[in-house]
Amino acid sequence: MASKKGIHEKTGNATAFSKSSTQGGNFKLGEKIDKETLGIGLLKSGWMKAYIDFFYLTHETTPSVIVPSEQLKQEYE
Repeated sequence: MASKKGIHEKTGNATAFSKSSTQGGNFKLGEKIDKETLGIGLLKSGWMKAYIDFFYLTHETTPSVIVPSEQLKQEYE
């Protein structure tokens, strides 16, 4: 079981976010998050399984309809 400290190191916490994202009361935007930057961030953080899941969710890797070949149709007739 992961300790609370280990979980916060991987996920981040609100205190660290608020300190790094505000300066002098002004909100500071971070870098733009898109598929590429999120994927790179997952890999850099060591979340290989999360990257694989993210990849399959964001890429059309399987066809939505599988059309049987003529040979397959003949075998089932």
